[in-house]
Amino acid sequence: MEHRWSVRKPQHCRVMVDTPRHGRVAAKLLDICIGGMYIEAEDVHLPPNTPVNVAFSLGRDGDREDFRLPAMVVRHMPNGAGMMFLDIDVDTLRTLRRAIYESDEQQPNGDLPASGPITEADPRHLPRIAHG
Repeated sequence: MEHRWSVRKPQHCRVMVDTPRHGRVAAKLLDICIGGMYIEAEDVHLPPNTPVNVAFSLGRDGDREDFRLPAMVVRHMPNGAGMMFLDIDVDTLRTLRRAIYESDEQQPNGDLPASGPITEADPRHLPRIAHG
């Protein structure tokens, strides 16, 4: 049964997933809605009900919003996982909605934004804005 309460929007950007078992894992965002996201994360098993934190940026250059949200894995697939956001305050929800539905973030050729590689040792890719 689907519990989604908003429309998914395809997005292609980098995501850092902080997991209890694997630490920080670089992943690729495939789609997002105000209730959660689906990520592609190869070689990492994220079982359902695993609590995680996800960090990502949405929006255009010069008008990007950074997010760091608590989430729970609700679906595991061989190459990725579905995440449900947890405990998002109203202001963060509004900001997320605006970033998802009022932006044109998706790259025309499907490539990730050119912000450089994500590495565990590079803290600039974990936004310090703690929404949620």
